[in-house]
Amino acid sequence: MPALVRSENDLPTLRVRLQGKETKPGMEPVAKFQVLRGRGPVTWTESVPTQVLGLADWIRSARDVHESDFAIPSSVAAEACDALARLSRPADAAYWLELPPPRGYLHFLPWERLLSGLLDRPLLRLPNFTLRPNAPGPTLRVVLTVAQSKWPVDVPATTAGLARQWLESTGRQVDLDVFVAPEEWAAVRDRIGGIGHVTVHDLPQATALISGVSNNGWVTWVRTALAGRAADVVHIASHGTLIGDRGALALPALLMRGADIPMAGTLGSVDVCTSLGRAGAWGLIVTAPEGSHCPGALRDLVDTVAQARPGVVALHEMDVPDAADELRALLRMLIDGEPPNRSLPGVLCCSHPSFIAVAPDETPLCTPEGTSSLITEATQDVLAQSDTPAWVAAGARALEAMQARAIPTDGATPDPAAVAALKEVSAMFDEHVRTFAPPTASETEVTS
Repeated sequence: MPALVRSENDLPTLRVRLQGKETKPGMEPVAKFQVLRGRGPVTWTESVPTQVLGLADWIRSARDVHESDFAIPSSVAAEACDALARLSRPADAAYWLELPPPRGYLHFLPWERLLSGLLDRPLLRLPNFTLRPNAPGPTLRVVLTVAQSKWPVDVPATTAGLARQWLESTGRQVDLDVFVAPEEWAAVRDRIGGIGHVTVHDLPQATALISGVSNNGWVTWVRTALAGRAADVVHIASHGTLIGDRGALALPALLMRGADIPMAGTLGSVDVCTSLGRAGAWGLIVTAPEGSHCPGALRDLVDTVAQARPGVVALHEMDVPDAADELRALLRMLIDGEPPNRSLPGVLCCSHPSFIAVAPDETPLCTPEGTSSLITEATQDVLAQSDTPAWVAAGARALEAMQARAIPTDGATPDPAAVAALKEVSAMFDEHVRTFAPPTASETEVTS
């Protein structure tokens, strides 16, 4: 599917393919670098053993991921970036990275940081879906969670900094729901609790929690606090950890008020995907705090989420000199369609090209903006409200996911039966929204 996105949008792309054990048993694994644009031919290629890139043959824990070992030979990096520059055009907002399967551990590398010094614009990662999620109108509800477990985080300072970025970086009204551990709550509330459109949530009584939502304490707390409202973006600042070779967020366990047993904190990709879907969120941003433990684990987590569901997924690393400016640039690019004219070494972003003002070709069941035509006007009106019901947003995300899976990866016309079924589901959902969703502002004005 990334190849289809590249082709449809004529994107200047660095493609890195794994060759070795998966294709030829007994062969030393190598990364094959290729530069191409859209449907055009490969204009430059080079192969590098994965061990030279700093990748272990097998990853079993964080001990096998050494951030300081990650590197691209300087000559290869320079030639790849020169080849991209030769294919670029003034209208190109970014360069793109494609990691086709089989990928092994290639996604663990900080490609953006390793190449940024040679690029004049961001390096973004191609999404796994041709569909752009329907991002709602002038208001955003953002869930911001900042937490530490075994590795320290300055929670009050980090929370305040990220909150101000959200409130000041975009042209939209942002309603910010903030979640921190109980011991940090008072300090965070004192810093940002008095700012408009910011709610610092206190840990609830165990009896007040919505039952059956999740075994994870943070997920259950957020769903309970939102009280049926949808979230547009979930932003989590946390260290990463590896469970085997799979990345996870190292959030601490939570002991709810009045409870005897704490609820689990560590959050893996499956729980993240499920939670985003139920909240109706179209975006996930993960921030790796200063002194991040195993940022490679966070790269694996966000990559896995990006492969599993349509939407915007990004990792923002604070261990770069201009971390605050880079987050501001990321938000303006994704939300306001204003791409920066510079590289972003601390940002890994997997996004549909249309989020950064690149017009896609015609895609089945899509609007000219690249969003799903199955999301009806009535549903879009409800999504644009400041307090969108979670079930409406979750239904829209489910429709997008079904459509994304129904679009053939080779660009062929979708099965007419599948299209008919999707349209029928869309019509049923539209009827349900019209009947049960709260009235929009325009409907209220008409009735009054």
